[in-house]
Amino acid sequence: MVEVNRKIVHTVFEATAERFPGRTAVRHGGRSISYADLSRVSDGIAALLRQAGVKRDVICGVPIESGIAYVAAIIGVMKAGGVFVPIDLSFPEKRIAYMLHITPPAVIIADAAFAETC
Repeated sequence: MVEVNRKIVHTVFEATAERFPGRTAVRHGGRSISYADLSRVSDGIAALLRQAGVKRDVICGVPIESGIAYVAAIIGVMKAGGVFVPIDLSFPEKRIAYMLHITPPAVIIADAAFAETC
């Protein structure tokens, strides 16, 4: 039998953020964010999600295009205990609607661009 090291992603992230707070965690499109700052942003997202009722196993849809905000949302959902469900905005509307039907999120984390399309 193979022994599996079962560490939770966001706890590994937090340990890395504590060990290397000033190092770059994410670089995208000419922008970057340190581990410490990404940890603070994701903590804020997690707090807002908890206020919205997100707890263990609550489905959270994240239709944010790739980038720093997307990574922060993923980590924030995990810190709140929720289940992260990516919503690919490049898919046709019918496919997105189907995805939301079969895996209905209790919460959708959206950036301003997505909110304007609703």
